[in-house]
Amino acid sequence: MPLAKPAHLARFFVYGSLVLALGIALFPRQGQSGSAQKSTEPLDAKTRATYEAILTRYLSSLPSGAPPAAVAALKTTAPDTLSRLITWLPTPNDQRPNLLFDSALPLNSPLFPALLEAAFVGHLPPPLAITPTLLQKLPLDKADPLRLHLLQALAARAASDQQPRVQHYLLSQAARHPAASWTQVQTLIDHAIATQVTDEAIALLSDWLDDPPTPHDPKQINAARRALASLHLTAKHPDEAAKILAPLIQNQTQPDLDALDLAWTLAGLTQNPAPLIAPIESLLRRYPQHLLNWRELSLTPAPDPTYLLWLDRLTNACTQTEQDARAVELGLHLATLHSPTKLLPILPAAARADRFPEVLELLDRLEKTAASANQASPTLTLAETCYQQQDIDSARRLLEHRLEQTPAHLPTLRLSLQVKSHALPPMQTAILWRRHLQQHPDDLFAHQLLVDAWLAAHQPSAAVNHLLATDSSRLDTDLRLRTAQLALENRQNAAFPRAIQRLLDAKDPIPAESLSLWTQHLQALKLPTLATALQMD
Repeated sequence: MPLAKPAHLARFFVYGSLVLALGIALFPRQGQSGSAQKSTEPLDAKTRATYEAILTRYLSSLPSGAPPAAVAALKTTAPDTLSRLITWLPTPNDQRPNLLFDSALPLNSPLFPALLEAAFVGHLPPPLAITPTLLQKLPLDKADPLRLHLLQALAARAASDQQPRVQHYLLSQAARHPAASWTQVQTLIDHAIATQVTDEAIALLSDWLDDPPTPHDPKQINAARRALASLHLTAKHPDEAAKILAPLIQNQTQPDLDALDLAWTLAGLTQNPAPLIAPIESLLRRYPQHLLNWRELSLTPAPDPTYLLWLDRLTNACTQTEQDARAVELGLHLATLHSPTKLLPILPAAARADRFPEVLELLDRLEKTAASANQASPTLTLAETCYQQQDIDSARRLLEHRLEQTPAHLPTLRLSLQVKSHALPPMQTAILWRRHLQQHPDDLFAHQLLVDAWLAAHQPSAAVNHLLATDSSRLDTDLRLRTAQLALENRQNAAFPRAIQRLLDAKDPIPAESLSLWTQHLQALKLPTLATALQMD
């Protein structure tokens, strides 16, 4: 049996002392009849203090502790009422809430709501599943704020007990209570989105919007509409969400940013950003940068992050809807204000709209800034990303322009060759890399790519022969190790010892997992001296 938690132990001792004191207080005195017990006699100071202590301990079992106003009210509670409360305390937990109304404790006493709440969520409360029924049976008016308070207390207990379905029901009842405010409605909405149980929240919020409280704040109405749209998004009702958001985002004077953000999420689900282009344009026209040509932006102050966010989204929307000319203009703005990588999505559109020269013009400006800051070439970085993303045409255009500026730049030459050989058979690719290496024998990465091309062409012997024919100092440890491994795998017994000797000459570390096999193969080739040297390395 697991050990009790400290909080549970504390409650056990508190309640144990409570019951013991209660037993002492209520046990009939010797020689006293049952009828005498029921008479209402004035309480002596000691008994009253005992009763007050018992009830204070009971109130302290509330999640937030004993309310000071309730504890203070114990001092002024009538003696006969105090006695009834003491006899009420040990009654069955499913009867205790209703019986409190028969205790003669005034309903306007601060003690009354505290004891009623303790009966539901204090020490040894009734099972959570039956509490909604017990709450309905209370002789309280449906609109009584105390009923709302108890619903919220029970919802908090359900959350603590990890019973989300009961919690959701209690929150929905609290939100529909006549005394409920927007806070209770928002709590239900948040829980509905978190648990993805949206039906009740959608129904309640729809009713609320059909008949909002009077007077009401228009901002709160908009917040309710956004919340309803968010619930429909959670419930995967995109058409309903779009219908609700439309009047919020089509305000030409000042679109609702939060609603526009929800609509952007919706556009991602439906893959249809077209309806958002006009509202986003309306939003961006409020910023001075938006009215300028991209060439003039370097003279403007740093842009607002909100402007950059929605400029990026508008660029994507125009790109997706193939509004090429507008997408290019926006992309040039964005790249100028933020980063050249923002040109990536609009490069194909720039080619289609015959505006690629503007892209290159902007990149030339950015190249000067990068060079002065000793940073990497933005054009080459962009071309590398295009190549990785299989946008070969854009990569080729960028590299051709960059080679006009720096014809001897080795990384640009190498990437250009990778782009050129992209769709070629492996054998032709290998020939291109051989020609490149004849002019640039120290291009280590090109040696690796040539080996890969030979292997793709199913010519491992050619790969090994190339590596052995290359000056060892022009290779790195990985390529020298690869020479030995390829020679062994392809049974090039004449090449294998030469590859091992190059490793030994370069003092390269031998992988532990290869040492045993390589040594055995050298011994099988009757090269014991080389095998011994390999083991001693």
